Amino acid sequence: MKAKTKLIISLAATGIMLISVPASIASMAFALPSVYSSTFYGAMKGKLDLLKEKKEGTRVIFIGGSSVPFSLDCSLIKQELPSLEPIDFGLYASLGTTMMLDLARPDIQKGDIVIITPEQSEQTLSLYFNADEAWKALDCDTSYFHRLASGKKAALLSAMPRYVADKIKYSKDRLDPTGIYKASSFNEYGDVSASRPYNIMPEGIDANQRISFAKESISKDFVSYLNDFHKDAWSKGAKVYYRFAPANEEAIENKDEVDAFYEHLASSLRFDIMGDPHRSIMEKQWFYDTNYHLNSSGAIKFTKAVIQDLKLLLSDTSKTNIEDPELPPLSPVDYVHGDDSDLPCFEFGDSKETYFIESLSELGKTKERIVIPTYYQERPIVEFRQSVFQNAKKLKEVAIQGNIRSILDDSFANSSLERIVIQSTDPASISIGKGLLNDCTADIYVPKDSLNDYIVHYQWAPYASRLKASS
Repeated sequence: MKAKTKLIISLAATGIMLISVPASIASMAFALPSVYSSTFYGAMKGKLDLLKEKKEGTRVIFIGGSSVPFSLDCSLIKQELPSLEPIDFGLYASLGTTMMLDLARPDIQKGDIVIITPEQSEQTLSLYFNADEAWKALDCDTSYFHRLASGKKAALLSAMPRYVADKIKYSKDRLDPTGIYKASSFNEYGDVSASRPYNIMPEGIDANQRISFAKESISKDFVSYLNDFHKDAWSKGAKVYYRFAPANEEAIENKDEVDAFYEHLASSLRFDIMGDPHRSIMEKQWFYDTNYHLNSSGAIKFTKAVIQDLKLLLSDTSKTNIEDPELPPLSPVDYVHGDDSDLPCFEFGDSKETYFIESLSELGKTKERIVIPTYYQERPIVEFRQSVFQNAKKLKEVAIQGNIRSILDDSFANSSLERIVIQSTDPASISIGKGLLNDCTADIYVPKDSLNDYIVHYQWAPYASRLKASS
């Protein structure tokens, strides 16, 4: 009776919220054809279909963000544990872990083994939810809107006009990405199976994405959400476990706090943690383009550890016949020669084999438009200090050429910039964080033929509304 009452209240609340949205906007949101189907977000449909259609056998369901499809090779799980049906239900950290739990919850059934494996970040270890990003994932089937908690529905309805505007825009200019961040990169299990042989991050880490194991990095509300999910799954006859996602060892700020975090989490959860967190902390060579995404070799290594944990859980004493992959080298870097006419506008620091920009020179401080040069004294210029363009009140435009492979958060804060021009045609070639445009009103201009690739790329997608095509 209580469940029916909750359902009636939820439907009534949804109805009231829908009334507040103009009928024309609502009808377009639910009636217009999908425009994100070929993008990374479009993989949500295949994942939802797996939960709905793959009902036989003992299912092992992995729930989390993008580290799940980038860290698992479910074909190896099937090879080593043929009685299990692995399902990779991870997509994108910007959706929020609780959205993935909400979407999966109705399809959890008796006998399921559910492994919740969020990335070790304050965003994924909280009740964080991004309605604009959620609409892109729900675009494949908007009926799943009703699976989300009422607070998320309210946020989605508020974001609906922006979603409809984007649908109209992209129905004319089709989103058809060419890089790894597209729906066709996923296999039949929901894993990213596209080849990724190396770590392509500068020096092997994303400096904007430091990893913390401080107890405060996981919110109490999130732990309560996990416990509630476990209670519901347990009532259906499913078992729930927590497992640590892969974490780049060199990006961790406080390795000495890992055990304390584990103990804190174990004492807070009402279900078990699977495995040792130290086995999820891996050398930088195993990663790909973020501190949580593994390359192809890293996925094999990580999956082998998952299989061993599953065998221990199932009292399976069989040998795991997966050879340890060799540690791959870091990706070789091809530096480019470009426009170096603004060399006098900068002061440089020496990094032995390369140079970095230390500050603007007196001449540079007078410029309204500036191009970051590519070479100085026959060595490549590969980065600029976070403070170089901060508080620059004269500068209106900065052009960033191909040798710059990382931009730190807050790099343009409190400046007068109007245009940030990225010249690289490959969005994966420049690592950025969530604070790229903190306290900065500039738009980002990218090569016209690469605009759609930037719009749907994992790191650049949150800036989609600020991305423009260069003239």
